[in-house]
Amino acid sequence: IADVSHPSTGMGIELGWANVQNVPIVCIYEKGSTPSSALTYICDKFLMYTDHENMIEDITGVLKQYE
Repeated sequence: IADVSHPSTGMGIELGWANVQNVPIVCIYEKGSTPSSALTYICDKFLMYTDHENMIEDITGVLKQYE
């Protein structure tokens, strides 16, 4: 799970490593931000959150899918 609300070269490299290892990648981003379109090639799912409580709910829901 990666918050991609703000561009980050370091995070992009780590997401690339995860992708090469076939690790499922879920990208979350804050409403009003625009994630890089390049992420569509490696992210399995995108979730937009409006506040921290909403973000935690979304992450909890995603984690339950992998139990």
